[in-house]
Amino acid sequence: MDFKDYIAILWRRWWWFPLAIVVFIAGHRLWVERQPRLYRARSKLIIRLERYDPWTISEMKPEAGFYTSQNTREATIHEKSVLEFAAGLLRGDAGMEFTSKAFDDDRKREDIASYRARFRLVDKEALAARIGAALSTQRRGGTEIHEVSTLTDDALASQAYADAVAEAAFQFHRDQASRLIREQLDYTDGLWEKAVERLQTSGERLNEFGTRHGVLSVERRTDLVLESLSRLDAREEECRTLTQKNNEAIQFAMAQRVESSARYVEPEDPALDSPQVEAIKGRLYEGESELDVLLHGQPARTEEHPQVVELRKRLAGLRADLDREVERLARAKGKDFSRRIMDLTRENVQLTVELDLVARQRAARNEELARLSGIRTEYVDLKDKVRSAQDDVDELGRYRKGLHRTLNFVEGPVVVLGVSRREEVSEIERRGEGFQALFLTAIMAVILTVGAVFFVEYIDTKVVSEYDVRRHLNLPLLGVVADQGADRVLLTEVSQRSLVAEEFNTASTVLRATARKDEMKSFMICSTNPREGKTTISINLAVAMARKGRRTILVDGDLRLPQVHNLLKVDNRVGLSSLLAGQGTGPPLAATGSGPGPPPAALPDCIQKTSVPNLEVITSGPSVPDAIAVLESDAFRALIERLHGEADFVFIDTPPIAKIGDALSLSTYVDGCIFVVGSGLCEQHEVSWSKHLLNNVHARICGVILNMVTRQRRQEYYYYYSEDVKSLREGR
Repeated sequence: MDFKDYIAILWRRWWWFPLAIVVFIAGHRLWVERQPRLYRARSKLIIRLERYDPWTISEMKPEAGFYTSQNTREATIHEKSVLEFAAGLLRGDAGMEFTSKAFDDDRKREDIASYRARFRLVDKEALAARIGAALSTQRRGGTEIHEVSTLTDDALASQAYADAVAEAAFQFHRDQASRLIREQLDYTDGLWEKAVERLQTSGERLNEFGTRHGVLSVERRTDLVLESLSRLDAREEECRTLTQKNNEAIQFAMAQRVESSARYVEPEDPALDSPQVEAIKGRLYEGESELDVLLHGQPARTEEHPQVVELRKRLAGLRADLDREVERLARAKGKDFSRRIMDLTRENVQLTVELDLVARQRAARNEELARLSGIRTEYVDLKDKVRSAQDDVDELGRYRKGLHRTLNFVEGPVVVLGVSRREEVSEIERRGEGFQALFLTAIMAVILTVGAVFFVEYIDTKVVSEYDVRRHLNLPLLGVVADQGADRVLLTEVSQRSLVAEEFNTASTVLRATARKDEMKSFMICSTNPREGKTTISINLAVAMARKGRRTILVDGDLRLPQVHNLLKVDNRVGLSSLLAGQGTGPPLAATGSGPGPPPAALPDCIQKTSVPNLEVITSGPSVPDAIAVLESDAFRALIERLHGEADFVFIDTPPIAKIGDALSLSTYVDGCIFVVGSGLCEQHEVSWSKHLLNNVHARICGVILNMVTRQRRQEYYYYYSEDVKSLREGR
C-alpha cells in the first residue's frame, strides 16, 4: 500500500477531523473548569557537596555513606522523620523552634505564629502526610541549590509547609550528620590500620617468592617465553615452506631437463615463449579467425572452396614453423637445469640444519614455560593479596580524609538560603489550561481520529479504490471512470473533450495496446453485481474505440435483461437471438433448433449502424425461453469467429456473474474479458469469487475498469483541456 493510498483513505473522511477536534476541545474545557485552584510556595536550600568520593565496602556498617552524597541528602527531605519534624514545628511542640538564620526577622516570626495558630490542634501524623503529599523538590541545574515547593488549594498552608520542611531538613541533617560521621570515622580508622598491616605482610611474602625462584614477574616472563615460541614457530613454518618450494623447483627442473632432450615440446609452455614464437602464434590466430569467418559467415564457404583450401595449407605451414621454433628454444634452455638443481639441493641442506636448531630452542622454551606454569598459582595468589591490600589502604585513606573534611561543617550539610514570602505565593494554572494543553488535545484528537479512520477502513469490506483492486483481484487496471451521478453518461451525448471521454480514450488506448500485443479482437464486458455500470462501460468503450478509426461491433449478450438498444435508441426487433435461430435472407450460421423462439435472421439483417462512425451494434433481439442454451450453442461460437473477420474489435455486454452464469459461458468464446468493478458497490469476497469462477472456466481476464470513482483532482486536470477553457485561452 503506497503512501498516497493512506492519504486517500484519510481524505475520504476528512470531516471526521474537525468534528473530533471540536468535541475533544469542548470536553477538555469542561474538565478544566472542574479543577480546583492551586497555590504554590517555595523555599530554597543549599545542600553542600563534599569534595571526596564516598567509599563503601562490605565490612562497613550499613549507615556508612548515609550523609556523604548530595543525592542521598536530597532524598531524606521526603523521609517520614523529616516530615514529622516539620509537622511538630508547625504545631509548636515542646523543644521545636525555627533556629536557622532565614527565620530571624519580625516578619517571619509573625508568619510562624499564624502557622501555629492554624495547625496547633491538627494531628501530627495527619499533618505530616498532608505535607508529604504537597511536597516536591527540584535541583537548579548543576548547582547545589535545591528548591522545596508545596502545592495545595490553600495559600497559607502552602507557605507554612514550605517553611517547615526547609527548617526540618536543616535541623535534621545538622543533628544527624555529626554523630554518624564521628562513628564512621572511628570505625574507618580501625579498618585502615588492619589494611596497612595486611599490605606489609603480603609485600614481604611476594619479595621472598621472587628471591627463591629468580623471577620478579611471572606474567612478564611468561609473555617473553610465549613471544619467543611464536617467533620460532614462524621461522619453522618459513623454513618448511622454502624447503617445499625448493623440492617443487627441483622436480620441475628435472622434468624440464628430460623434456628438453625430447623431440617434441608443448608449444604453449610459457617458459618457451620468445618474440619469434609470439609472432607465429599471432599469424596462426589470425588465420584461424579468417577460416572461421569463411566457414560460418554470410555467405558460408565449404571445405572444398579454393580460399578455404589455401588457408588451411597456410595454417599447416605456420604450425610446423611454431613446432621448430619451440624445439630450438627447449634445447637452448636445457643446459641451465642441472646447475639449478645443485643450487636448490644445497639450500635445502642449510634449511634442514636450521630446522633442527629451531626444534632444540622450542624444547628449551617449553621446559621453561612448564616451570613458570607450576609456580604461577602461588605467584598470582600473592599478587592478588598485595593488590587487594593496597586497594583497601587507598580506598580507606581517601574515605578517612573525606570524613575529616566533613567534620568542618558544624552547621551540617544543609543551609536554608531563602524562605517563602506571602506575596510570592503564586496561583498556578489549573491542570489543562493554556494553549499548549489545547494544542495537545487537538493533536490527540487527530491521532485518535486517524486510528478510527483506519479501523473503519479495515472493517469496511467494499471495493472502493485502486488499492482494493490490486489487493483483492491482482489484475491490471485498464482505467478509472469518475462517478457521473445518478444519470448514465454516454460518449455519444457529451463532448469529446469532456472528462468521461478522456477517461475512456485512455482505457481504449491501453486495451488496444494489449490487443495488438496478444492479437485479440473480441472482448466480453462483465461485472459481479447489477448496477455497476457494465452496460454503460461497454457502450462507451466501443464508442471510444470506434472514434480511433477501428471498426467496432457491440453485441448485447444479455438475453435476459437487455439495455443496449434502449441506451443507443436502436431497433430490437431482430438481434442476437434472431441471428442464432439460423435462418434469414443470408447464409445461416447454424441449424434451427426445435421449440418456440424468435423469427430467424441473417448477420447483415442484425447489424445496425449507429450515429458514431465505425460503430455497429447487434442488439439482444426478441426474448428466448432458454438463454443459456442459445449462448452455449455452436452457432454463437461460429458468430464470434465470423465477427472476427468483419470487425477490428468486438465487445459483448453480459449479465452479472454473481446472478447468472451466462457470462461464464460466453467467456470461453472470446479472446479476453474486461472486469468492471463499481466503486463501493460490491464486497471484496464477491469480486474475488467472480474472478475465481472466470479462472475455473479458463477465461482470460485482460484487466479491470474501476467505475463510479470520485476523483476531484482528475476533473480539475481535464477541465484545463476542455473546449470552453480552450476558447477563452484563444480569445474566442
